[in-house]
Amino acid sequence: MSSDPVSRTSAENPRLRAGLAAERRAAAGSARPWDGAALASDADRDRAAEALKSAYAEGRLDRDQFEVRLTAALAATSRFG
Repeated sequence: MSSDPVSRTSAENPRLRAGLAAERRAAAGSARPWDGAALASDADRDRAAEALKSAYAEGRLDRDQFEVRLTAALAATSRFG
């Protein structure tokens, strides 16, 4: 198993899986899939990933927070969740 959080899948880590499930439940009521402005693009996901990597490098996120948030950001389909 790789120690790189970007290459790890949520299936390999129950905390990641639980964090993603919680974020999806929280976002279920706010996303409007019929509204094109609400959909996340690859560029949106990349910007979020870069911001999280910077926060982790600066020590503003611990490893667990970074992994959960990065996995959620890379899996995002809308800007609201």
